[in-house]
Amino acid sequence: MSRFLIERAFMSFLWFICIALPLISCVQENRSIKVTEPTTKLEIAEPQRSSYFEEAELLGQFEPSTHPKFMEVPSVLCSGSGMFLRSETVEAFGKMADKAKKDGVSLMIISATRNFDRQKLIWEGKWNGTRKQNGRNLKALFHDRKERALEILKYSSMPGTSRHHWGTDIDINSLNNSYFA
Repeated sequence: MSRFLIERAFMSFLWFICIALPLISCVQENRSIKVTEPTTKLEIAEPQRSSYFEEAELLGQFEPSTHPKFMEVPSVLCSGSGMFLRSETVEAFGKMADKAKKDGVSLMIISATRNFDRQKLIWEGKWNGTRKQNGRNLKALFHDRKERALEILKYSSMPGTSRHHWGTDIDINSLNNSYFA
């Protein structure tokens, strides 16, 4: 099986575990996760009860680093520091990454929770031409505002609508489509 098909299968699995499953249940367990180096073996500690997604979470109107349902992603699972996700998402991804590694597939989180302000910076950067999208300055290419907005929407959600706000969506391995070909 090609690397592309394996990674697509893992992406589908990740979507189900990290997004669909938490949304199906109105009441879930929120766990503190401890990662032991150098592997990504996860140990569950001190379960707490959490219920649903609050409106502020869905809209990105909170700070993930101080939110009780969120935790910092351990460095063995991500490409940088300061990434936060819901605890159950970190747990699910850690298990998936371990299984993928056994099959010779490396999974690394390169982008995690983005609150409204962070998503706004991304959107405005693309709108104003200070942040490129696929190596292109969209402000220079699309003078019609509607066309420019639609082009940005191909890759970036508007602030307040991004599923990255939820702490369940991630970007893995690369932001370039060619990586997965």
